Amino acid sequence: MRSIKLDDAMDLSENVRIYRHLHTEPEPPHTHEFFEIAYVYSGCGYQIVNGESYFVKHGDLIVLDQKDEHAFRPDGSIGIFNCLINPRFLSEDLIDSFNLIDILSLTSFHKFQNIDKIQPLIKFSDTKYNQIESIFEAMELEFTNKETGYITIIRAYIEILLTKILRQIRENDRICLSENIEKITPEILKYIEENYNRKISLKELAQQSFYSPSYFSRVFKECYGKNLTTFVNELRINEAIRLLSTTDLSVEAIALQVGYVDKKNFYTIFKHLTGKTPGFYRS
Repeated sequence: MRSIKLDDAMDLSENVRIYRHLHTEPEPPHTHEFFEIAYVYSGCGYQIVNGESYFVKHGDLIVLDQKDEHAFRPDGSIGIFNCLINPRFLSEDLIDSFNLIDILSLTSFHKFQNIDKIQPLIKFSDTKYNQIESIFEAMELEFTNKETGYITIIRAYIEILLTKILRQIRENDRICLSENIEKITPEILKYIEENYNRKISLKELAQQSFYSPSYFSRVFKECYGKNLTTFVNELRINEAIRLLSTTDLSVEAIALQVGYVDKKNFYTIFKHLTGKTPGFYRS
């Protein structure tokens, strides 16, 4: 693996470099010590990132974190706009404003999805990728001409670019979330209703859904408006109310039957959810 240092690809005095390149031959896998945002302006091919292959075409954008091993494999030819960003170019103000490190490393994806690896590929609609392409063309012109204040203007363009990336990430995430809600609801609801009287963990349900626990939790709350613990407690207490009203079972027996080993915990949750004690439903 070849490692590209800052001084191999951009002068150490530079904060940013913008250029375009037409790839007709595969490039060797390499890493570097700067951030990279690459936009496909023509053709198609494969971007290999950390051993994962992604098909990319005109309008796609790839965000590469420091140390990501990557290479292009053109399918015929592929035209790429590259924006290389020196880490020191990322001011604290810029990071605070845009959560820049999260955007560039796309940790917002792996926090919510059932993946451990960073997903570098971002797809835009036809109308939106035209906007992205215009930003790269404007940055390239500024970088080529290097007129007074060009770095300031490029920085502003990068802020706009990062904002559009963040918006697209959130839009893609909303679409994905909506699709997953439809998929997750029937099976999981049935499972919870059949097993609410025993300990059900978030991890257990997430594994059944093939999601990470954090992403499953987010989908579940989006769907039901409450977290898993509250949902299960409400099922248990509703069943306890039914048993209290229709049977002669003791409160302790009912608590055990609906899933509470600790009587005190049962009373606490019951009062919290109903505003009453179990005895109220025995009158």
